[in-house]
Amino acid sequence: MQPRICILIISIWTLVSLDVNAQDFYTIFNSEIEYSPNNSYTYEPNNSVNLQENNTDLSLPIPRKNGDAFLFGIGAQKFRPTANFVDEPITKDTVYSSTYQFYRYRLQAGYSKKWSDDFSSVVILMGRASSDMLDGYSPDIYQYGGLVLFTKKRSDLITYKFGLYMNTEFFGLFIVPLFGVDWKMSDKWRAFGVLPASMSLQYYMNKSFRTGLMFKAPTNTYRVSETSLENPYEDRISTYVHYQTNNLYLYLDCYITKSIVFTAKLGRTIFRGVRLYDSDDVFSFNISGIGFGGTRQPIPVPVYRDFSDGWLLNASIAYRFNLE
Repeated sequence: MQPRICILIISIWTLVSLDVNAQDFYTIFNSEIEYSPNNSYTYEPNNSVNLQENNTDLSLPIPRKNGDAFLFGIGAQKFRPTANFVDEPITKDTVYSSTYQFYRYRLQAGYSKKWSDDFSSVVILMGRASSDMLDGYSPDIYQYGGLVLFTKKRSDLITYKFGLYMNTEFFGLFIVPLFGVDWKMSDKWRAFGVLPASMSLQYYMNKSFRTGLMFKAPTNTYRVSETSLENPYEDRISTYVHYQTNNLYLYLDCYITKSIVFTAKLGRTIFRGVRLYDSDDVFSFNISGIGFGGTRQPIPVPVYRDFSDGWLLNASIAYRFNLE
């Protein structure tokens, strides 16, 4: 088998991000769409950009008789920024594009070990292909990483999680210490999540409806194909897009059946950024968003300039397995 085909198979075999939230359910399948309209550019308020994101994930746990489990998953994401230039029409001078579509194909494989009734661990290996895919599956679009997560049950009401996540993002090695909690505050209220990735405060209304607040802080990088960034006045350069945000949502879960749930979210971004960088502009490593061993300077092209935080409209459908 050719090496390129092997790399492709390995990458597709790494395809779903780990659902590390602590909660009373396990998500088998989830598909969502998120839209953020009319985000004005900071220095050109008449111009704006729309952001759209689609995510689909499938996770397959294979339990063993001793309480352990093999964990496999696949998934895909599409991220699309679309600029609306009123004062700056798209011409050859702005050939860096008004519309991009970026893709992430993810795969994971891991193992969950139950050491005792109160203590367990999860080890996950991950791989991703992340780019605009205009140059196909070239070697420079792949990312590899993994995590280890330990769970300690303190009582029937509270469980702690702690661990470490690492991934070879295009800005350098990304290292994130993890701390999570599942706190059953009362029969109605529950707090769960793993920071800094996500956290939820949930109110149980009845068997059909749950509502609450949710925080998410994704960080993604996408390789930009050189053929898509041909500036008529400069040589082609190798670049990547760095997308990071902090999102706060008000959400409502509607259980259509015991396992099928529709979720609607209304959110707001905090300190969101979508930047374009030269591929050589990297850190030695980055810990939870703080870079070490280098500095970066974004490339000031029309689409990837400072724009305002904005509103988020999100809808999803999921199949969940109840753990309680």
